[in-house]
Amino acid sequence: MYSKALGLTLRNCYADPMAVEVSLRKRILRALEAGLLRLGVQPYPVFQFFRFNAAGLINGSFFYIMYEVLYAFELHPEFRAEAAWVCAYIIGCTEAHLVHYFWTFKSKRNYGQSLWRTLCVYAVTLTLSTISEFYLVSHYNLHHRHAWFINASVFGFFTFLALRRFAFVDLTPESHQEEPPLR
Repeated sequence: MYSKALGLTLRNCYADPMAVEVSLRKRILRALEAGLLRLGVQPYPVFQFFRFNAAGLINGSFFYIMYEVLYAFELHPEFRAEAAWVCAYIIGCTEAHLVHYFWTFKSKRNYGQSLWRTLCVYAVTLTLSTISEFYLVSHYNLHHRHAWFINASVFGFFTFLALRRFAFVDLTPESHQEEPPLR
């Protein structure tokens, strides 16, 4: 019954089970794409934002672990949370760039060009988020883990927009076209 609704035959399922999974995935993505187009939303940036958030789970976990390890080392006696934030942020940026370059944005730009542009974006967010971390922890006496979560959430969306528009935008005329719809 379900296989008939999805346009599959039992013979196809037994012959290649992966084909069924790929076909189902494509149908779901096409349905999502059609729904977004009906709402007047271009699907490619939305899919890119989903990939950014999926990569963020990996990058954020790495960043948080680095933060906790560096916080435990007590890098600075007075500004413990801020020092751990800065060091973990810098280490996390290099790892995040690699993931975003190859998977999130699938950039055609030269790796070195995207790296320096990404580091510019991260320098701005590092400065603003460190000031925020300082005020949240030192002035408002917020627990350092809550401050970490607030900063990572607030600056994550800004980072996506800045990376998409500045660091990973491709300069060739073909790259300004949206990704072709799934067939």
